[in-house]
Amino acid sequence: MGDRESLCSRCGSRDVAVVCSTANQSAAYQRLEKMEELLGDLIRFIARTNVKTANGETQLAELELILARLEFQYKSLQEKNESILLRLAYLESRQDDKTGRKQSFVMEGGKRVPQITPALLQPSP
Repeated sequence: MGDRESLCSRCGSRDVAVVCSTANQSAAYQRLEKMEELLGDLIRFIARTNVKTANGETQLAELELILARLEFQYKSLQEKNESILLRLAYLESRQDDKTGRKQSFVMEGGKRVPQITPALLQPSP
């Protein structure tokens, strides 16, 4: 019974304190190295993720700035387009008034033939 108590259940050695202590230290050291390796991998992964996140945030800010510029240009072009359309409508109405006073045309056989109207007989202002 005394022999059973002095044997190591792990390695079967009689000198339990020395053998098991060395085995435990070796296993603990291996676990510690593995944990350090995993922590290093985790830190590298987090660092890469932070860099990617920072790059993404920078790109997003640049895109928001580009979008703001484009919206401003779009509004500016809309206003210019509206102004041009109003000016064109004004010029067309003015041209129609002048054409109506000077000469009118009648379609005869596919050709435009000038026709004298009372507006043509009146002197121009």
